[in-house]
Amino acid sequence: MGRAEAAFLLSTALPLLAASGGRDQALLQSLRVAAEQSAIWLGGDHVSDFAVDQVRMYQFLGSHAEALAAARAIQRVDPVRRLDVEPLLTRAWVEFNDGDHQAAGELFEGVRATLEGRTGAVDPRLWLARAGLACLRELAGDASAIEAQRELLGAVVSPDFEEYTSLARSPCSALAGSAAAQRPPAQAPPPLAAVMGLLERHVLPNIGRCPDGSKVDAGARCTRTVVPANLR
Repeated sequence: MGRAEAAFLLSTALPLLAASGGRDQALLQSLRVAAEQSAIWLGGDHVSDFAVDQVRMYQFLGSHAEALAAARAIQRVDPVRRLDVEPLLTRAWVEFNDGDHQAAGELFEGVRATLEGRTGAVDPRLWLARAGLACLRELAGDASAIEAQRELLGAVVSPDFEEYTSLARSPCSALAGSAAAQRPPAQAPPPLAAVMGLLERHVLPNIGRCPDGSKVDAGARCTRTVVPANLR
């Protein structure tokens, strides 16, 4: 496992650690992820991947101010994967639920415009962007937007998509009180000991491991390492 892969896997484990009851471990490991991010990708576009995981971690911990701050670190998606709009969708819902409707509307529309006609109606990201736009219409006084939300809720396209939990804090009652918003995760999170055991065996030993086999602290630069052009 390479250093970048280890950092990414640790990043994706943050929400799982939080959901498993490992608040302190999640916060501790998020510091390693943040340090590795700047060392490996030199502040490049991959910030979106890490920020999404941090947002979800803080959401599981109930730390909404921290979730908002992490969401605002999301500026753009990785240009190599132009349809990977989940980071922007995550930020849109956090901004929306925090009250910045203008920013949320721009982000929702960006996601909708990117996916409309490309991924089809079965894409839950497109569903959520449409739901956010419909809720904004309701708040602006468009009565037909309530029915639009009900129609969307009658056709939830991917029941286990974790981003539906964003609906629970929506200012629109149709979305906030929906079954989609209250839907529990598809599987209960594993015990914290099991998650930490996996990380300690396979992931944490590779944090800071350089291509030549040497080891540096998380966030420290490897010597004599050439960063691939597409990751600069």
